[in-house]
Amino acid sequence: MSIQQSDLTQLLISRSSYRQFNTFTQNWERCTACPLSLRRTQVVHYRGRLPATVLFIGEAPGASEDTSGLPFTGGAGVLLQHWLSEAAIRLSRTLRPRFTWGVMNVVGCLSQHLDDEGDYVNSPPTPEEITGCTPRTVSLYQLARPHLLVLLGKTAEKILPALPERPPALLLPHPAFVLRRGGARSPESHEVVLRLVEFLTHYLRKPYYHAHDPS
Repeated sequence: MSIQQSDLTQLLISRSSYRQFNTFTQNWERCTACPLSLRRTQVVHYRGRLPATVLFIGEAPGASEDTSGLPFTGGAGVLLQHWLSEAAIRLSRTLRPRFTWGVMNVVGCLSQHLDDEGDYVNSPPTPEEITGCTPRTVSLYQLARPHLLVLLGKTAEKILPALPERPPALLLPHPAFVLRRGGARSPESHEVVLRLVEFLTHYLRKPYYHAHDPS
């Protein structure tokens, strides 16, 4: 399936959430809670629908996201979008409208650290950096109001103790990891889609799991 650039830059905010999200972004645009703020171009918050039935949480923005201002717009974002599209196709017609999604990370700033040669390279955020960004992450989670969580990589799991509620969650490999193992055509990618469809089908068919009112 062909992924269009518009798929990677969508941010669809309900009218009832628009003012809250604007206030949220203004509150965090000058954040200096951790050293990651020193190298960022901008704080990267959210992509998709707000609120969302299913919230995907990743690790940290990369260079593409630091430029675009939206999470998962680089190579890993293309693969994630492939998973979302494939999962939606495989859901029944009854469940498909209930599958509204949003994407965010446990930290909002470009996560790069010095390697042994003195160069800055993409790397997971430290526990201190995750802690520094936790108030932002929790506030954004509360705006998203998800019924289900999909955690992309083990770093995303570290935010769970801070969440005020814990909806059912699915842990999947980070798209960047699957990219290194062959991308969308790899066995790992196929397995991710199957697990995601199974998870969504199990919960979205329950009567109390439904898409948020778009208003």
